[in-house]
Amino acid sequence: YDMQGTYVRSFRSAAFYPAGICWVAQTGNLIVIDRTGSAALEYDLQGNLIANIALASQHDGIGHDPVSNTYWAYDLTADLIVNYDTAFTAVTSFTGPTGAGLAAGRGLTYIGGIAYSAVQGADLIAMFDTTGVDAPVGVGVPVGVGVPVGEGVAVVTSRPASKRPRSGADPS
Repeated sequence: YDMQGTYVRSFRSAAFYPAGICWVAQTGNLIVIDRTGSAALEYDLQGNLIANIALASQHDGIGHDPVSNTYWAYDLTADLIVNYDTAFTAVTSFTGPTGAGLAAGRGLTYIGGIAYSAVQGADLIAMFDTTGVDAPVGVGVPVGVGVPVGEGVAVVTSRPASKRPRSGADPS
């Protein structure tokens, strides 16, 4: 779609179950996570498959850190937030939303040192700093993804925000 909301085009993905997408500024390419195929697929913007990289388990969501040129993804199988280098070799990881006393995560994006993951079945977006410290904050029922807007983050929601306690505390 263009900026006026007019459909421009699409391309077919090799992903059986696309579960995340991010743009990589350094290459100008897209990375698509295939949850069912347990792979990271790299495409140019015309839709040509550049690489199909096998992952050890199912992932749901991906973000790119342009400063370190690494990826952050949510490993759905192990409930881990994983940092990958450009070859998709794990650099580090830490426990995801389940380990923080919440439900499983759904999707992930990474902006400015924070990994954001929607908490399944809850009105929470779990925010994880890159050292593993999390601070879930209620932002309504997540129905979209976080995207950079100037210096801030816009999260599409369907009801008003409310503050939530830090992990380990009852989020209700």
